[in-house]
Amino acid sequence: MSETPSEFPAPFVVHDFPMDRDQEYFRQVMEVLSNRFDLEGFLEISVSFLDSEEMRELNKDYRDKDEATDILTFLVPASEHMPNLGDIYLCTEYLRDDWELGEPDLILGFMFSHGVLHLLGYTHETEEKLMAMVQLQKEIVGKGISR
Repeated sequence: MSETPSEFPAPFVVHDFPMDRDQEYFRQVMEVLSNRFDLEGFLEISVSFLDSEEMRELNKDYRDKDEATDILTFLVPASEHMPNLGDIYLCTEYLRDDWELGEPDLILGFMFSHGVLHLLGYTHETEEKLMAMVQLQKEIVGKGISR
């Protein structure tokens, strides 16, 4: 896994950013998230882009599901000696436009923001929580970003 240079704001560390996606837009989504939410409690949020086979293996290992998925998010909670660590894995081959966003970069930003919200404790266990999360994600991908 190679690391993309540090054009991305802290605490995000990005690995293998896909060449066919708009890196500047993705960076802007990160800045919106950083400005809107307190991410100072995170030492690092690692964002890795995987192909569908890598994602399938990770999903099988951690969720016992032998299939690829669009996103997996893992939180290593803070301890008295260490701040939170977060890992977000995205599979661009598998991203679906379930919310009719239209553009591949918006879909990627939407799913990335979904992962960050999970790291912050948001869930979608009920329809009400899901719709609140979706609304927040839509605001994040569109807020202050000229497209």
